[in-house]
Amino acid sequence: MQDALRTVVVAPIVASHLAAHKAAGPVRGGASIASGEGTLAHLFTSILESVLARAGPLLSASLAPQSPLRGFDFLSNSVLAEVNESVSAALPGAFSPGVPPAFHANYLAAQRFLDALEVQCHSRTALDRLRASPHYASFMKKWNTSIYFSLIYQDIAGELEDAVAVAKPDLRAPPSGPASVSLPASVALVACLDRATAPNVYLPHVADSDQRIMALMKCALVLRLSTRLRVVCGPGGLLGLCNCPQRVPAPRGRQVWHAQVSVLMV
Repeated sequence: MQDALRTVVVAPIVASHLAAHKAAGPVRGGASIASGEGTLAHLFTSILESVLARAGPLLSASLAPQSPLRGFDFLSNSVLAEVNESVSAALPGAFSPGVPPAFHANYLAAQRFLDALEVQCHSRTALDRLRASPHYASFMKKWNTSIYFSLIYQDIAGELEDAVAVAKPDLRAPPSGPASVSLPASVALVACLDRATAPNVYLPHVADSDQRIMALMKCALVLRLSTRLRVVCGPGGLLGLCNCPQRVPAPRGRQVWHAQVSVLMV
């Protein structure tokens, strides 16, 4: 029965919307991928709306706690399975992290699609069954967030390198950035750290490992600036900019890290 629903109802709907999606092109309604309007957002929404219009009562009945149809998992084995397989075959590039803005927009669209599927579940049991299904896991594995974060880091770190690769700043000049920082390099670091968690970069629902990657990315930006300043300013770091003969002894142990950060944010 699950295969019948997938073949007779869901597959033609998905095929129809995929054809319309390809005919419309990568941009809908004049909104670009870079602005956050993903190419998959409208596709997923229209597919689910059409499926619910055709098979909504059947799906609802199978998800009811006391329904005689509760043994059928139409949501996973009919709907999600077909969407996962057909979209992957027709639009393989949509899952690629090679273009981070497009990947970000499509990932968010996919998460909203899964959220919409989960809303159909009437009980915790049905929700757990959906999330534990092999089709759910397969769909999530297609989104390589680790590569996405790696590319984002390279891009942001490049911005930081470009900002630091300038003439030595005048420490007597008034602050040009937030009240807490005054050096141009520090201002650039703050901007890069802000970008790392900006809405058009940050991905919700990522695994704990990817959360750690984001944290390490911020630490790496600080260390990258520290290393770069030693190259630009000389062995004395920021003190070298002042031509000051005094040198501050390096703190011991874990205080070294905090000293580096505090010096960078002068």
